[in-house]
Amino acid sequence: MTEAPRLALSRSVVALLAIAGLALIVVADTAATGLPDPMEAPPPVALGSGLAPGGAHCAAQ
Repeated sequence: MTEAPRLALSRSVVALLAIAGLALIVVADTAATGLPDPMEAPPPVALGSGLAPGGAHCAAQ
């Protein structure tokens, strides 16, 4: 019996496939939901900003 030829995946091919997969996920997500609006985003660091905390179990009163 002859053995079927194996597909040799080098490190660079695997890295390229991983990057292409991530790009495909980003494109599919953007197509489904649209781009985020940066004016609606919360501040990156809200320490002392006066904004009320929310969404955490310790924020309940």
